[in-house]
Formats: sequence, C-alpha cells, structure tokens
Amino acid sequence: MGRCFKTKKVIFGNINNEGIIGIWNSKDYRDFRSKFIRRRSQGLTVNYNIDLMPPSQCITCYRLYGI
Repeated sequence: MGRCFKTKKVIFGNINNEGIIGIWNSKDYRDFRSKFIRRRSQGLTVNYNIDLMPPSQCITCYRLYGI
C-alpha cells in the first residue's frame, strides 16, 4: 500500500543462553505455534473466529497475506 510499518523484532530466546529445547518449550513459543495449529485445523471461513487470528507477531508480515 506504499507505506512503511515499523514493528518490534520477534525474539523467543537466545540459543546461547537457553538452548533450542528450552526455547521450543517456552510458553511464548508454544502459544505462537498453537495459533498456527488451530488455524490450520479449523481453516479460514467467512465467519472468521477471533481465536483464529494469527499471532500478533505475524499481523504485519507480508507472507501472511501471500504477497
């Protein structure tokens, strides 16, 4: 749309400090993944459910909209 939107960088952890398993199992990352699982299993319909909204970190990502 010809505009720039600045967003915060998404960070779930530091692999040097926590390790990949610790980051993968963190509450924030589990919540992030579960939104995609729910969206995939229920699909997108005209009667869009607010619970199926993408994670807030993804709202401004062009990939979400297939661009």
